[in-house]
Amino acid sequence: MRFPYIISIFVCSFVKQSLEVTDWRKVRLGGSVTLGCTVSYHVEITWMRHQPDQVPVIVLVAKVESDGNLFMTKQENARFTGVLENRSVSLKIENVTSTDLTLYYCAGKEGRILQFGKATRLHDFGPVTTPTPEDYGNSGKGEVQQPFSPSAPALTGLSSAPPVYSMYAGVLACGQLAMICAVVTVHLKSRRQHTV
Repeated sequence: MRFPYIISIFVCSFVKQSLEVTDWRKVRLGGSVTLGCTVSYHVEITWMRHQPDQVPVIVLVAKVESDGNLFMTKQENARFTGVLENRSVSLKIENVTSTDLTLYYCAGKEGRILQFGKATRLHDFGPVTTPTPEDYGNSGKGEVQQPFSPSAPALTGLSSAPPVYSMYAGVLACGQLAMICAVVTVHLKSRRQHTV
């Protein structure tokens, strides 16, 4: 009876991997954000911004010098800086504007091999609202409830991915499940034939 548990582990891990192709990050306009790179800093790291229907633009090129310091060879704007983080070069964007709300990804070239890191898409939290007394639940009868938080919850799990990605991951998971079932069926049939 362990077999269904094994299948569910495979399916769940596959869906999780499918959704991790692009990170979705919410930011506040005027704030700052640091985007991590999954490519090692042992190579020169290039950060690109990709607006829909446009050619990607290089916003930062940086590498770690032999003395351990970070050297930026290209910087599109002073708001974009490199930060050494988790054995890679992360991109820090300060004073986020509406034009910054798009797709970013890093790449590193080692020899002839070009390796891309995980992409990150930035989204705006929306306007900041000031809580009113009604938001606190104070009806004048002396009862005070927890204050209303104007910040949106962080994106997590399947709810953070757009519907297209969720459907795609579901179809892939069903295909993987069908393949596993076919392999198990063939295995069980061949096992019965050998025991008879």
